[in-house]
Amino acid sequence: MTYEELLQAVYTLTTRPDLEEQTVAAIHAATLKMHMTDFYSKDLYETVVPFNEPSYIISFDYASFIKNFRAVRYIRKLNADNTPGDFITIVQPEELFDGYNRAKSDIAYMAGRHIEIKSSTALSKFIFGCYVLPVASRDNYSSWIAELYPFAIVYEAARVIFKTTGYDEQSAQYNNFVAEQVQLLKISNVPETGF
Repeated sequence: MTYEELLQAVYTLTTRPDLEEQTVAAIHAATLKMHMTDFYSKDLYETVVPFNEPSYIISFDYASFIKNFRAVRYIRKLNADNTPGDFITIVQPEELFDGYNRAKSDIAYMAGRHIEIKSSTALSKFIFGCYVLPVASRDNYSSWIAELYPFAIVYEAARVIFKTTGYDEQSAQYNNFVAEQVQLLKISNVPETGF
């Protein structure tokens, strides 16, 4: 469904077209919530990150580079001939050293809004794979869940409207509908190949 179709579907269920701002906010929240029910491959984004100078140690400000960043999936070296190289292992900060207290290489870790990378070879660019959130604004809406499983979003937005207007019984009923839609969404997207 398009954004306007989602909006009209929520109005149909709630019979509250007078609550436009609240419905817009509910659709925005419902869209984000549905995408965050799992790490779906359809939310995976891959890009090449270039740097001015080759370096063994890189501090990458992912939040400035990818505005709708959700979580890192992988980092892969890009060779001089632009062929994919080895993967960088993503670790926790306490795993930076081996059992002999020597610093590991070809690793990366999250530090605030940066990913710190230590490579055994000088890198001038790398392949960055991450999960991203959908664009959920009314003017520039883009969600594969809205296209393929729209009622997961519609029912959740309607549930929120019912809850905020004091219709707890209807909200509870729609909570069950939402749970069914989330289950369908997850079952349909676990085996990405369809077999």
